[in-house]
Amino acid sequence: MKRKHYLIAILQLLLLLPLAATTQVHLRVSNIDVIAGQPFDLPVYTDSTITGQGIFAYTLTLEYSDYFLNAIDIITDETVSDAFGTPAVYFGNGKVTLAGAGSSPLVGEKGDVFIKIRFNPYPNVWGTAYVGPSGSTISYFNEGSPTLSIQTGQVNISPAPSITISPNSGIVLRGEPLAFSVSGDVTPPYSWQLEDNSIGSIDEAGIFTGSNVGFTKVQVTDNAGLTDQTDQRIEVRGYSLSIPNGLSEWQGATIDIPINTTSLDGLNVNSGNFTLTYNPSVLSPAEIVINGTLLQNYQEPMVNWGEGKVTIAFAGSTPLTGEGTLVYVRFNISSVNTGYSWLSITDAILNEDLQPIIQDGSFTTINFATISLSPNGGTLIAGEEIKINASNGVEPYIWTVSDETAASISEEGNLTALRSGKVYVTATDNVGAKITSNLFDVFDTKVFFPDTAAQEQTAFDIPLFINKFPASQTVSSLEGTIIFDDTYLEFVEVVSENTLTNGWSIATNLSGNSLKLSAASANSIDASGIVGRAPLLKLRFQLKASLLVNYTTYLTINSIMLNEGVPRAILANGSIRAAEAGQNLGVTAITSPLSACTLTATETVSVEITNFGFKSYSSGEEIQVQVQVNSGTPVVETITLSEEFTTGDKIAYTLSQTFDISSAGSYYIN
Repeated sequence: MKRKHYLIAILQLLLLLPLAATTQVHLRVSNIDVIAGQPFDLPVYTDSTITGQGIFAYTLTLEYSDYFLNAIDIITDETVSDAFGTPAVYFGNGKVTLAGAGSSPLVGEKGDVFIKIRFNPYPNVWGTAYVGPSGSTISYFNEGSPTLSIQTGQVNISPAPSITISPNSGIVLRGEPLAFSVSGDVTPPYSWQLEDNSIGSIDEAGIFTGSNVGFTKVQVTDNAGLTDQTDQRIEVRGYSLSIPNGLSEWQGATIDIPINTTSLDGLNVNSGNFTLTYNPSVLSPAEIVINGTLLQNYQEPMVNWGEGKVTIAFAGSTPLTGEGTLVYVRFNISSVNTGYSWLSITDAILNEDLQPIIQDGSFTTINFATISLSPNGGTLIAGEEIKINASNGVEPYIWTVSDETAASISEEGNLTALRSGKVYVTATDNVGAKITSNLFDVFDTKVFFPDTAAQEQTAFDIPLFINKFPASQTVSSLEGTIIFDDTYLEFVEVVSENTLTNGWSIATNLSGNSLKLSAASANSIDASGIVGRAPLLKLRFQLKASLLVNYTTYLTINSIMLNEGVPRAILANGSIRAAEAGQNLGVTAITSPLSACTLTATETVSVEITNFGFKSYSSGEEIQVQVQVNSGTPVVETITLSEEFTTGDKIAYTLSQTFDISSAGSYYIN
């Protein structure tokens, strides 16, 4: 084989050539299929007879795509051009030029190989490349005769067959399998090998099992001799640390998070450290628990608490063996925040060189229910009791009050007012969910005017009542301001006779419609003389003619202070209705029946009766009430009073007689 690898210049041969008939000779670059990365020889064929053409010299220039191909050599062995010997060759970027000459003309037939060009296709690119003349290149025989034409050839480049091993890297726990597979241009069967057989073994199916801590590569070879090897070494680790996933617990509770390990047998572990990270808005660390763990015979670990992380280090003289919980980390769960916390192990190492496989865990709060209270606040007077109901929580509830001197509460949620104060009630359910009420404002007593009536254009007395107050309290002074409408009322005087302040020193200051009162005595009032309520004093007014019959004016207690503020009194205003002479009692409301589509032929009528006048009725006295439905016969019934019925009092009464209001329509009850 004759080859010429590198020539800097192309020799130009000047020969005396005999004249020949003008003809055209055709050359053809072969179409060929090749493999990327594998060198090949590209033939240039004669497509017409060379013999007798008088060819004593040739110059050929061929261009190709240097993205795919690289021309590296010229082959003349067993070709038409071999008669001229090794040609002069120039390899350029995407171009090869060769020239040859001889003393005897070339001889060849159609279909012979004129010359071969050796190419090396790049290994990682494939596709179609073209080799042939271009408009800017010059190829010719002799000095142009016979004429020359060259047909372009096509090189189809296919990727080289290969196989790929998977996975390309991995970390496996000793004793556990890792499956490998092979893909690509595979010709079964395959054989598997390890770089280091001391680390583990691999079977015919490609299942690797690590037996010792260390690293090895895995190689596979198919039946066609194709081979591949993992780029990275497979690491065998001696143990794993894990935290359970999906842990949960109630808000406000505690939870022990286990750090679990696989078997430590044979690793000679006697020290280690790791860091646990978590969501600090949900969890807060409390302590490390080693009782019942692999570390229970070691000294207490060293612990470094940080924001959202805890680092634990331990050491002992006896190597750890077996599997189980290495240690517990105890956390307090937020009673305020809810949600999710990651539980991640980082920077874990045993004996300063043994790294684990890590399986992180997670935690989610079991959220408290939103407890509701009813009532959720309000006003109470000492001695009053109400039932507070809790809902949506997990029963039973524990009840507490913010001020036990002002109120008490039972296990059933019964709130009892004791004395004046600001009280908030807290209910805690069986899993720790809490709710605190709005304010319950506790007063010692109530000071109020009744709603009453007065005869037109007469003087009348209206009592200022006080309810019973705590037995430990007394009243020896009071002061306050009363506002009234002087269009309808004219203040006359304060009357203390037959009141609690009888014999007290009382002073008044009237300014327009504002009456200031002050009263004091060395003899204090205690609660023993008050049954339900009693008049502190009475105000005498003249009802003016400007207030028409059945019209109402109001008395407003702007302020009342007893002593220096204790007993603390809640205040209630009153009213005066102008009544005709002799009117003391009246029905002020019909409480039943109410409008409905289901009324019957035997409906009962309930009414509210108010004492508007000045007369007080004693227990045992009788009063009469009359009820008439539409134009029916009036029904009169007698009521025997069970207690004193005095000015401003109201009583409820249900008539024993029933009424037929079953037919659809409107009914008027008088």
